[in-house]
Amino acid sequence: MDKKEILLVFPPVWQSLTPPLSTPTLKAFLEKKGFKAEQKDLNTDFWEHFKKEEHLKVIYDNIKKHLIEQKAKKNLTKKETLFYFWLKFISKNSFKEFKEKVLKEEINPTMFRDLCKRFSSYYEEPSKEAEESTLSYHDRLFIGFSESYYTLSSSKLFEHCKSKTNKFRKYFEEILANDLNKFNFPVIGFSLVGANQIVPALTLASLLKENFPETHITVGGPWCTHLFDVIPEKKEFFDLVDSVVFFEGETALAEISKRILEKDSLEGIPNIAFRKGKKIIRNKIVCNQNLDELPAPNFDGLVLEKYLLKNVLTLQTSRGCFWGKCIFCSYPFFEPKYKERKIELVLEDIKKLKEKYGTKCISFVDSSMRPERLEELAKALIESKIDIEYFALARFNKKIIPVLGLLKQSGCKKLLFGMESASPRILNVINKGINLANAKEILKETKKAGIMSQISLIYGLPTETFDDIKKTLNFLRENKGIIDSFIYAKFSAEKHSLIEQQQKELGIKLKKNSLYDLDLGYVFESKTLTKKELKNAEKELMELSWRYGL
Repeated sequence: MDKKEILLVFPPVWQSLTPPLSTPTLKAFLEKKGFKAEQKDLNTDFWEHFKKEEHLKVIYDNIKKHLIEQKAKKNLTKKETLFYFWLKFISKNSFKEFKEKVLKEEINPTMFRDLCKRFSSYYEEPSKEAEESTLSYHDRLFIGFSESYYTLSSSKLFEHCKSKTNKFRKYFEEILANDLNKFNFPVIGFSLVGANQIVPALTLASLLKENFPETHITVGGPWCTHLFDVIPEKKEFFDLVDSVVFFEGETALAEISKRILEKDSLEGIPNIAFRKGKKIIRNKIVCNQNLDELPAPNFDGLVLEKYLLKNVLTLQTSRGCFWGKCIFCSYPFFEPKYKERKIELVLEDIKKLKEKYGTKCISFVDSSMRPERLEELAKALIESKIDIEYFALARFNKKIIPVLGLLKQSGCKKLLFGMESASPRILNVINKGINLANAKEILKETKKAGIMSQISLIYGLPTETFDDIKKTLNFLRENKGIIDSFIYAKFSAEKHSLIEQQQKELGIKLKKNSLYDLDLGYVFESKTLTKKELKNAEKELMELSWRYGL
């Protein structure tokens, strides 16, 4: 086989706290199957390019301009006031000083990225239509910067990806002009996690097609899977890419690569859609990947020092959700069968990552780990004497309490618990299956064990009232001593979640916006919360996060 066979691309725009897991997993699997695969994290490259002088100057000048505009305003919110004074502090530096502080990371890299999002030449004030769209929390992270709102409509998306006014088109044209040969592969695969990556990814795909018409471009990931029933109906999508992978992608991508390199048809490959002549062929869906057959992820080719969390690599030891009953969550749809990798293989993975990359910490990205699974992992780590720290997601299950000492001893630094609400009624409505008294006890014992805790919250849930939200706010206030941090998001009604089937029972109605054929969710208008109450909920959660020092 040709030495240059498959290029795996993780496109902008996404966070870069830790390396992505998708392309390293695919690279390891493809190489196990005998292919030569390379990977590029174009997302980290994208963030790095804002450190060039011309971009820093735009950011610096726009900060100055913003301060003048804000100074003229009256009645700034607390958030705007704090942001104003932070920017004022930054603007006291000359441009030369500002540049030096950015390059030396004396300005926190995470905060610098916030400045890029808001004050670079890529930023445009989101339209009212974009602000009121059904984009989820993650898809709003870079709204106005990533142009994620274009992903709601196929006609707007396809037109924009080929438009010369597209900011990402100019960016990628410059990259290709400097070193076009780096993208000359028979097969190129894009990993698409969320809507923020779609415009950049499809823009680059269209440019690659112009330069390498024989290259087979395939895309896959959660965004594609969410739209597995819609994308095959959009023939224009296949003007930009040659095939789309839905659900589990390892075997599908290996088979696509084999067929393309052998100049064979893609018919019969599970989990894909592709164009054949004038028709779009949609093959059957299967989710039968054996996790024990996967090799440890291969991070070669990623510049690990570029990520914000140093010496931290990600690892997944299971797929699916062992609970899988929360009505707001579409995760069980993506990975419908819960399955786990053998602990002895997980241990081998950790050893390999530690020895090869010198990683000191593992961030487990399983949707949630069973208490029994956590205990098994902790005992195995202690017995093997692997010196590693780790983060994990867990449920508020009392069985975890006796395990906390073992977790601490084995290197656990932080547990993230999904709570969503502190209203017993709402917890019952969303079928969360947790007891508040138990949750409080678990948080106390986690603190006592010396493990940090974080809880995730959602406001604006179906049938939720402001009294329900007050219960959540009070829980945060009353338990500040045992909760280290929390994250929150406004409820978004996702496609393929259990809530679709329970509308009548809940007394709600989910609507599809006819203009948004690529929407990942529904329009949901709460009958129990006013718009003012929703804004107040966000405001109070934000103020509490400041008190938590977040």
